[in-house]
Amino acid sequence: MRNPISQKSLKPNGTAQPSHQPQVVNFKKKPTIIPRKAIEKNGEFSNRNGGLADVWMCFWRQKSSWHQKSRKCKVAVKSIRILQADDKELVEKIGKRIRREAYVWTNFNHGNILKFLGIVEGFGPLPALVSPWMENGSLDLTFNSCHAGNVRWMAPEMLAMPVQEGLRMPEQEGMTMPEQGGVIKPTKAADIYSYGCIMLQLFSGQLPYSWLKQANLVNAARVGGIEPFPARQIASVKDGHKRYSLRCISNNSGDRPDVSGIMEFLDEQSS
Repeated sequence: MRNPISQKSLKPNGTAQPSHQPQVVNFKKKPTIIPRKAIEKNGEFSNRNGGLADVWMCFWRQKSSWHQKSRKCKVAVKSIRILQADDKELVEKIGKRIRREAYVWTNFNHGNILKFLGIVEGFGPLPALVSPWMENGSLDLTFNSCHAGNVRWMAPEMLAMPVQEGLRMPEQEGMTMPEQGGVIKPTKAADIYSYGCIMLQLFSGQLPYSWLKQANLVNAARVGGIEPFPARQIASVKDGHKRYSLRCISNNSGDRPDVSGIMEFLDEQSS
């Protein structure tokens, strides 16, 4: 089934202007489609700009029935940045990744996972993902960091070069490796790498590759075998936590622990 899509995007003042032809994403499990007119931008520019996407703080006007007054809630609208929006093959490829993210996110129901509210058109050629707005921001903002972009937590085997292809998303449908001509699927080992990076960030207060500001430079450093956390940055981390976290971010995916091993380690630390 083809999802309804808008043919216009809005200028900051609310008037319509022509945009790139919106692309249909054939979602495996149809998410809630939020009408574009129900989403109101909070400002002229996006509020967060990572290496991969732009996040807009918006207001979603909801009306449960015709006789009830609409209520307004604050939401985050995540629009994947596409550097070559007229590249049909690239747009289609990224659309498939959005399709998978929406499918996986829709099936999650946990208190520690941000709720997926649905999709909305009008923020680019592909659907944007809508979730509740988190007032405290992301983890790196909590540490007063200006470096953003999920690419920092990606396992080296998940990286595809060149960066100019336009999108690098962890835990998404797959990434085409130019030299292989195939698609690399996300793995549990890649998730463990991301988890290890987050653990070290929590313990040290430093982002992976904190000295690099651009996603393409982070990609290049990762492929080049440069460690995400220099020894001096994690010198204050407790030895046991440090050793285990470094195992999680090993360049050799086979050396990383599995989920049960992590649970056992955490149980030992909390006892």
